[in-house]
Amino acid sequence: ASGRGREGETKTLSPALPLSQSPALVISSPARNTTFSLTPQLPPDLQRIEVAARLNAPVTVKDIQLMVDGQPIADFTVPPYRALWQLTAGDHMVQAVGTDAVGNRVESEPVQFHVVTEDQ
Repeated sequence: ASGRGREGETKTLSPALPLSQSPALVISSPARNTTFSLTPQLPPDLQRIEVAARLNAPVTVKDIQLMVDGQPIADFTVPPYRALWQLTAGDHMVQAVGTDAVGNRVESEPVQFHVVTEDQ
């Protein structure tokens, strides 16, 4: 669109851009592309990380499921939405999915993280 500015100059007006829509559900832990190390000094069942999600918008959810590599690790109906996950070597992806109050699916963006094995 264009319009007339002062003194007869022509101005080009930028069209209104839609506000970017943030996901209503976000992963708050682990941080994207974090690398964790498995250590031989601790038993494997004690080597865990927190997997957590939070609501990023005023939406009411009925349930939320935390998943690692597409497998559910915990289900919630109330916050906090967090669970411990035992580390295994490799590249992993965490995501949260849920259902809002009217039955729509709500998803977080997937977050990738890495687990490496320390040398002894």
